[in-house]
Amino acid sequence: MCKVLVIDDEEAVRSAVKRRLEREGYSTDTAESQAAGIEAIKTQGTPYDVVVTDMVMESSDSGLEVLQAALSTDVFTEVIVLTAYGNVANASSA
Repeated sequence: MCKVLVIDDEEAVRSAVKRRLEREGYSTDTAESQAAGIEAIKTQGTPYDVVVTDMVMESSDSGLEVLQAALSTDVFTEVIVLTAYGNVANASSA
């Protein structure tokens, strides 16, 4: 079964994404901040298959920091970065 981590500081977004993924049959964990998400990535016994993260949480680079943590743990982890801010520089960095 595919394991997914959803990281977003907005509870409504986090729970909506979690519900949708679970409805599709995915095993889903959540984290409410960049720090909590990175901690979950680092302490999870089996790496997450997919990490879905918000781009802007504690800082404007939160999503990129989550991406780096996920890929440094397992290079095969797929990372999806969500954002409501249209920023080409961040998209290019990701």
